[in-house]
Amino acid sequence: MWWSGLAVGEVTATLGRLSPKTYALALALHAGIYALRARRFQRLLPAGERPPLGEVVTASAAHNLAAQVLPAKTGEVTLVVYLRGHAGVGAAAAAASLLVSRLLDVLMLAAAGGLAAALVAREAGARVVPFAALLLAAALVGAFCFARATALTRRLAERCRGRGPRAERIGAAVERLGGALEVAGARSSLVPAAALSVPLWALVFAFWVVLAGDLGLPAGVDALDSTFAAALASLASLLPLSAFGGIGPMEAGWQLGYGLVGVDLETALAVGLSVHLVQLFNVALFGGLAHLRMAVRPGAGGAPDEPVEGPNP
Repeated sequence: MWWSGLAVGEVTATLGRLSPKTYALALALHAGIYALRARRFQRLLPAGERPPLGEVVTASAAHNLAAQVLPAKTGEVTLVVYLRGHAGVGAAAAAASLLVSRLLDVLMLAAAGGLAAALVAREAGARVVPFAALLLAAALVGAFCFARATALTRRLAERCRGRGPRAERIGAAVERLGGALEVAGARSSLVPAAALSVPLWALVFAFWVVLAGDLGLPAGVDALDSTFAAALASLASLLPLSAFGGIGPMEAGWQLGYGLVGVDLETALAVGLSVHLVQLFNVALFGGLAHLRMAVRPGAGGAPDEPVEGPNP
């Protein structure tokens, strides 16, 4: 805020425009996002390790709090911790579910954002075209990563063989991850997960558009413009460069997206930061409830199928 010259009063004034009705709708959309995301995590787990959906919702909500609040995306790994400790899911299976989910997110986000950018470029001009190309290229990269994930883990595991006890342990963990990725990437798991990703990201974009539309955008900015800006903000948030609360890259993405469709940068930043603050409030609410549920109803404990071998490093 100091760097941009945005005053605290401008942010509070922007937040003050949010009506209770709009916030209630955004909260309902956010709850739907959590339910679909947890269901996707569950579908990507091996059938023999799938906990009840309520346990996955709890672990996913607690994980999302850590992922959104801790800096540089370091909270992402907590899904493995929560699924293993609370729901008894093996670490490799949980990591595979998280990795495939994130690849699906990049794929869906880039494809939807690229389409929105291509449509916006028809009115906003050639300056948006490079972003449409970039987003669609990111979708292709996501598809390529899908195709090569298991081959990469297999190659890494082979390279670790015969290189000492520590390398052997790393290789064994990578091999387990590769096996879990094969299960998560099987047609019976991947097709339902991909199908769930479509309504999931439709709700994500609806969440952003509903909030942003009530926070003082100029009259000429429509839902398609907000979808394009939200795509850039969401992609920017994937970069491991954020401070606590995920502040930084997402705001830059909002400012860039809205700036390209003609919104002045100060308004773009005020709206983008306000939307992010509402999101963080919801994340803290759902995450706090998830931690409370884990405290009241302890889960199945650590998965017994992955013993720790050898001395701790």
